[in-house]
Amino acid sequence: MPATSLVIYPGPSGSDQTLNFNMDCFLNTHMPLATKQWKSFGLRDWKVVELRPGADGSRPYSIATVMSWDSLEGLKEALASDAFKVVAGDVKNFTDMRPLFLTGYVVGIHVV
Repeated sequence: MPATSLVIYPGPSGSDQTLNFNMDCFLNTHMPLATKQWKSFGLRDWKVVELRPGADGSRPYSIATVMSWDSLEGLKEALASDAFKVVAGDVKNFTDMRPLFLTGYVVGIHVV
């Protein structure tokens, strides 16, 4: 059964509301590295979403990476592998923020 993982980075903090996140490094170095390391575990695709403030103006989260996998088992294997250590070791190159990491099964999809 297909699975999805979400890596969600927190929104800006402090009075200046800045993010310590290098999007260029993330898109051009980190995500290609993740693709190379995790493709054999069933990583199908990924997309990066820059999240906007909500209706109340707050921005609790700033960036979300949505990854599609062949199966939750493959995702779990990727997270337990040396390949995960390689990908995780690169995080310091684009941010010092700690993300929220979620996984789950795809229970519905519709393409328009």
